[in-house]
Amino acid sequence: MFMRGNMTRFLVAPAIALAMLIGIACAPAADPTATTAPAAAPAATQAPAATAAPVETKVRPVAVVATPAKNPNAQTGGIFRYLNNSYPADFAVWEGAVGSIINGLAPSNDTLLEFNAWEEGKGGELLPNIAYDWWTNEDGTEWTFAITEGVKFHDGTDLTCADAQFMLDVIRNEQDATGDELRKSPRALYAKRVTGTSCADDYHLKVTSDAPLPSLPVALGLGNFVLLPKATFEGKLDTLLDNIGPGAGPFVVEEVIPGEQITMKRNANYWNQPYPYMDEYRYINSGSTAAMQAAYRVGRGERGTLPATVRPELVADGTMTQALPLIRHGGMGIQANWTREPWNDPRFSLALKCAIDSDKLIQTAQDGDAWESPMFPLAEIPGGTDWGLTKAEWKAIHPCHGPSTEANIEERQDIARGLMEEMGYSASNPARPYTYLWSSFVVPRWPPILEDLNKVYIEPETEVLETGAAYQANNNGEFDFNIWGFITARHDPDHWLYEQFYSTSDRNYGKYTNPELDALIDKQSVTLDPTERKKVVKEISTLLLTDNVKIWAYWFMDTTVVPAWVKDYYNISPSNQNTTAKLTRVWIDQAVLSEKGDAPN
Repeated sequence: MFMRGNMTRFLVAPAIALAMLIGIACAPAADPTATTAPAAAPAATQAPAATAAPVETKVRPVAVVATPAKNPNAQTGGIFRYLNNSYPADFAVWEGAVGSIINGLAPSNDTLLEFNAWEEGKGGELLPNIAYDWWTNEDGTEWTFAITEGVKFHDGTDLTCADAQFMLDVIRNEQDATGDELRKSPRALYAKRVTGTSCADDYHLKVTSDAPLPSLPVALGLGNFVLLPKATFEGKLDTLLDNIGPGAGPFVVEEVIPGEQITMKRNANYWNQPYPYMDEYRYINSGSTAAMQAAYRVGRGERGTLPATVRPELVADGTMTQALPLIRHGGMGIQANWTREPWNDPRFSLALKCAIDSDKLIQTAQDGDAWESPMFPLAEIPGGTDWGLTKAEWKAIHPCHGPSTEANIEERQDIARGLMEEMGYSASNPARPYTYLWSSFVVPRWPPILEDLNKVYIEPETEVLETGAAYQANNNGEFDFNIWGFITARHDPDHWLYEQFYSTSDRNYGKYTNPELDALIDKQSVTLDPTERKKVVKEISTLLLTDNVKIWAYWFMDTTVVPAWVKDYYNISPSNQNTTAKLTRVWIDQAVLSEKGDAPN
């Protein structure tokens, strides 16, 4: 039995209401959302007032409403085949930055909160999950998360506050209480300002911070912050590499065929009944993008990708359904190694920016399925944000900034040639920086990039690396410049800025270090007034773009197509950190599968 007292489950809007936190210091003793929060118990009439226990003030700086109802039309049974072009290098979700780890293993895991993947168009809404309620104290420096009782890991042990505390402490400290360390922790900075954690009892996690930290619930809804048993992994964090869980998610691992397939079965003891609906989940490594797309096209999978050239036909004949295109929480980034001479010369990074014809790259390497935008995507793009610069502000930074479709690329490349000549390079003496080519992502996109670089006297030395080796090269800084696909949560600026650009971040692969930038990132994090915070974020954007810290060649377009027999699958960004991949409420229409697909054996 799952104990929530008299609580109803809650839904929290993802855009955390920072403005409400401005008045926390002078908040009334009563809960400001008392109409939807739990009612206070009647005051005792016989106990003397002087001996009454103090009543905890619960400030909820977010709206609280009921979670989505169960779909009455949902069918049970069926198998979900997730087709991919690679296999996870390891299973360490807390360390992971690649989607095949986080996304591929998601059905076996669960988080304290989650994003709404169960209603179309509401992917930014933050929902309760294993934590059914949360609040802050009056000054906003202490969060409390109420944890559902009766949740069990797949090994049958109880999930308690100690496990939630263990998860958060290991991720933020990059080690556990025994001193055992993670290899890396890309999301440690999400909780940079956390000063302590504690358990009030087995089912209430308390998190303190140096100032109000309104982005914390958002972080705890992301797919990196999965709950794993302390008893299994404390002092043995290296075993995360080779073990999928035991998690607490809707599916339980049944079989692992290394390099080929991961099979999971429905968790009959899942805490959130009647979910999941499906009987089985399979992560399938098709071996290549071409093989994966071929299988997906003929109905031998429930999730995969398709070339832009065939999507319209399959959508038109009813085989596939497609959501409206949205900009995703990531794209292709190019970054110099700021620790290596002469490539740490700002002129080199600017030359890279001026050389790349993003529109050509989008058309030739992405089938047109991408957008040009600064580091916070333009508000006018579907799924964009108003946190960053406007197009006019972006273009004003430098002639090489702004959409390439609105510029003369030859003039930009002339600027790049001039910069390289200043550095001592020419057509007869080209620059020879080293970069590795990530086999599954960069290699298919390399020809148009190389063509542009060659035009500005840059002839890179290259080698092709598989996913695991490419990540190792990134983490070790073994490049003069790199090209990478980034997907990072953008629900709150804290996550994007700390992960991508803070000096000490594991994912600041080029090791750009600027105390002024770090101070500005910290400043925006504690700025409660949304208008003032946006001003600071714009200042950060301008600094990063002026220095060309990380060059965004383009932003991914989410053109998710799923088979018509897959129901209640609403993809939300960021695609490797979301609730969709857990498949909790996704179901299969068997009649449509029989008509239009190739049912699995």
